[in-house]
Amino acid sequence: LAWEDSGRVSDNLARLDFCAPLGVRNSIVDRRLERFRVADTTTHAVVDTVVATYEHAPALGGWYLGDEPAESEFALLEAIAARVRRAGSTHPVWNNLRGRGQFATREAWMDYNREYVRRLQPAVLCNDQYDFFENGDRGLLVENVAGLASVARENGLPFWGVVNIVQHGTLRRPTQGLIRWQVAQWLSYGATGIGYFTYWTPAPDTVWNWRPAMIAWGTGERTALYDTVRALNVPVRAIGETIAGLQW
Repeated sequence: LAWEDSGRVSDNLARLDFCAPLGVRNSIVDRRLERFRVADTTTHAVVDTVVATYEHAPALGGWYLGDEPAESEFALLEAIAARVRRAGSTHPVWNNLRGRGQFATREAWMDYNREYVRRLQPAVLCNDQYDFFENGDRGLLVENVAGLASVARENGLPFWGVVNIVQHGTLRRPTQGLIRWQVAQWLSYGATGIGYFTYWTPAPDTVWNWRPAMIAWGTGERTALYDTVRALNVPVRAIGETIAGLQW
């Protein structure tokens, strides 16, 4: 998924066609779902149309319903997820959820995660917690990982973690050691998926002040971060696939 994914059908189909022979699967964002309104049943068929567009593509991995939704959005997401399943999709529906740092208390955050599970019955839990700033550390990553793992185990779900690797805003540039340490925390609690933020460097802007990610903006060239992540993924994949076959 791109930082500012177009969500256009033509872009999604091109991506799926490109990835199929490589054995890479994609989560799909389709902007047509923005037409969906819970109270307006005439809009519900748009989900059927979206599912029919991609469901049988070999490279489809799942339906991505958005980043860090507020609890007030859960009713909408629940309705879309239910309609996706009603349309006959066999692919998972998921969101990247809000991390511990966005809540005043651990209890409020845990309630948020549990309410998401109750409403959406997701196939997986996933979130991010970026701790490392230019002026110090939040110190919440381990609590975040442990809490999400706890909710996942309560519900018999796998869980994933997203790790920041690119300097932007007030977040500092993670060293190779800090990237490895973050991944290790997720794996040590049983995560079966690791995401890296971000692969392609977003377009330059004066708000986020993006530094180079794995792929340079504009040129598509690989940066040093690409080699760091590629080397790290060799042991991470082996560990993750082993963990995926185990019970906590």
